Amino acid sequence: MKTFTFLIASIFLFNSCSKDEVDSQTQTVSRVLSNNSEQGLYEVNTETGKSVLLVGYNYHEMYDPVLVKSDDKLIIPGFLSSEMKGFISVDLNTMEVKELYNNDCYKNFELNPITGKMYCNNSDKGLYEVNIETGQSALLISYDYYEMYKPLFISSSNRLIIPGHIRNDIRGFISVDLTTMAITEFQNEDCWKNLVLNPLNGKIYSSNYNKGLFEVNITTGESNLLVNYDYGELYKPAFVEESNKLVIPGFIKNLSDSKGFITIDLKDFNVTELLNNDCYKNFIALQLKSS
Repeated sequence: MKTFTFLIASIFLFNSCSKDEVDSQTQTVSRVLSNNSEQGLYEVNTETGKSVLLVGYNYHEMYDPVLVKSDDKLIIPGFLSSEMKGFISVDLNTMEVKELYNNDCYKNFELNPITGKMYCNNSDKGLYEVNIETGQSALLISYDYYEMYKPLFISSSNRLIIPGHIRNDIRGFISVDLTTMAITEFQNEDCWKNLVLNPLNGKIYSSNYNKGLFEVNITTGESNLLVNYDYGELYKPAFVEESNKLVIPGFIKNLSDSKGFITIDLKDFNVTELLNNDCYKNFIALQLKSS
């Protein structure tokens, strides 16, 4: 395991904090971060589209970060090199980066913040629990699907919702009960990736880049279109609690130019486009203590 230490300016100096972004009692601020595999971890200003590099690194291909709030760490899975799979751990206080290797668990991570357990979906092997300190993992339940994506933890029912291609010609999501490990399959041709939870009201949204934003009923598998759009390619949304907005990174026009992200105001569904060549995928919104 390699360890790298980086000294940078405080993560909290980039965005000025408006009244609706700061909780005066708990002194927490909302931040949006973006993982760029070949450049490093950025903080993104979702109002202006600008970004600042927090810590530099260069990996083969890294995916969506997961926050471990108890440790102020980001866990970012992926290919550390063309042949080495696993994940990195980024300490948000010191910007120390640690590498851990795991051939089974290198994408599609999700945390149960109640128990502290980290889960990993491997489409053709099953669901794993990952020890983020050692890099080791244990298989919880076996399954074999065509291609599944990042899970979404639902605390109210203690389950994981995992979207993707259930089979080659069937898209939708599976629901994994973490108490019994029972799996339920739902077919939905519109909502089969890029799920995000609004923890304030329990609503689940799915971004379909060439159809629009949907609200998904994970009990019935049904969905309804909230706002229509058609972009080159969009990735997993991040929900920003203070502004009640979704931030959705990707290719705004086509797959050769116009990288950046869109924001969707969930009050009126107004869509705003912002360009950024460095930050166009792997976003995470988090609440951090202000300094």
